[in-house]
Amino acid sequence: MHRTAIALVILAVGPWCATGHRAGGLHWGHRPAGQADLETAQSQLHARDRLTEEEWKTVQRETDAAKRVKRLADLAFLRLDQARKQVNTGAFDPAGRALLDYQVLLTAAFDCVELLTEGNAKRQRSAYKEFDIRTRSHMSYLERLAREFTSQNLQAGETVLTQARRLRARALNRFSGSKIIRVPETE
Repeated sequence: MHRTAIALVILAVGPWCATGHRAGGLHWGHRPAGQADLETAQSQLHARDRLTEEEWKTVQRETDAAKRVKRLADLAFLRLDQARKQVNTGAFDPAGRALLDYQVLLTAAFDCVELLTEGNAKRQRSAYKEFDIRTRSHMSYLERLAREFTSQNLQAGETVLTQARRLRARALNRFSGSKIIRVPETE
């Protein structure tokens, strides 16, 4: 059952999260096929739902994992900026949806890196570094935005902030390996 669902998702997201192959060349890397892979592939589909057709095409054009991560992180930042503008006008519900879009796109960017195989260690390391750089630049912006949310919507801002911190810590740990002290991945 899971393998059938994974195969269907691969057909949908393979071209832009593959290791450089354009048609169905998705490699699941060092993780065994199963629920985690299905969830990763599903996050890619959720990301596609959050993008306009033009944005989706720009992501599809990227063949390098680090460039895909950069593109998705940049698109995520656009959603973060959109949320800021909506908070400034008092439109907290649309701002919450834009924050959710940010979280989905950031998770998809991280998952693109996770889908690289162990044989692509150099590419994967480069993509983790790119993810860390992009996410680090979002942190102060995201922290400010979470503070600006009203008490009604504060939880959504804090949830997205926590998830972004967690993903960044995971990327930093995977990028640095055991060469430096590991950053705790949970808060």
